[in-house]
Amino acid sequence: MNERLAVIVASDVAQGPYAVGASQRLGELRALASALCDEIQIVRPNEWRNAPMKMDLAVGQSWSTLWALRQIAGRSRRVWFDACDSTIALRLRTSHGAWLQSAAALLRDLSVSRRFRPDVVSYITARDAAQDACVWKEPPLTVPIHWKRFRPLPQLGQRRIVLVGDGNYLPNRRAAEWVLTQLVPKLRALGATNPVWIYGPGYEKGQDRTVIFAGYEPDTNALYRCGDIHIAPVVSGAGMNSKVAVPLLAGLTVITTRLGIQGLKASERTVVCDLNDFAPEILRVLAREQEPFLELTLSDLIEDDESEDLLARLDE
Repeated sequence: MNERLAVIVASDVAQGPYAVGASQRLGELRALASALCDEIQIVRPNEWRNAPMKMDLAVGQSWSTLWALRQIAGRSRRVWFDACDSTIALRLRTSHGAWLQSAAALLRDLSVSRRFRPDVVSYITARDAAQDACVWKEPPLTVPIHWKRFRPLPQLGQRRIVLVGDGNYLPNRRAAEWVLTQLVPKLRALGATNPVWIYGPGYEKGQDRTVIFAGYEPDTNALYRCGDIHIAPVVSGAGMNSKVAVPLLAGLTVITTRLGIQGLKASERTVVCDLNDFAPEILRVLAREQEPFLELTLSDLIEDDESEDLLARLDE
């Protein structure tokens, strides 16, 4: 029996050393492709010529790989483009910068104009898939990230307010600036003394009495402690936020915006509010007794999941 080969085109960010959104998504694609193929190879967009001349499945992760995916599509029996986020949603909501919006839209328009038609197109949330549905001949599928579940560690000392995010990503840096300049002063004015812990690469480590920049934490379990309150002041972007989903799966309380909860079902530990209300909501949570562990599964949290339909289409 011949072994089946899948080639995934992924950017440098997705193949980077840190467990950020793009690398998590790459892991998801690998897991799904492994259900169909025996061998998985990963190439960067500028290395598409190194891809084998024949393969059973060619996969492109995100808009930055679309041009390279088009180059190798003719070598593959089946083609899957994982757009991840809607180009339309990015243009409406993003703070990434105009160049990224324009690049994604250009790749999208080139795809349509040259009649590039992958066998399957997927997005992380149903909302993004619906917004870009006009771009594709076949309706795109919703394939969320299937996060690992972490059981929170015992609390050490005072309960923490936690923000997690890669500081090399502009929206995360802006969230950290908002914590420093707006959230912390409001918390102190309301009498809260709990420190805010900011985890992730891209920040200079340091601390004072109010904010602790803890840097990148390779032990994911250390990010989640019983009684922690995770905050996700999301105001731009598309897709689904691991900074909301993973602490909810760990049974912790998450305070976020309406945009932060997109693609997810709200649980009893989810607080959805405007940015101006984060500080009083944090105080309300702190005033309650520490809640017992809440057992949540992915099906309790994810709104739409068409992963099985995707595998069925690719295996036709």
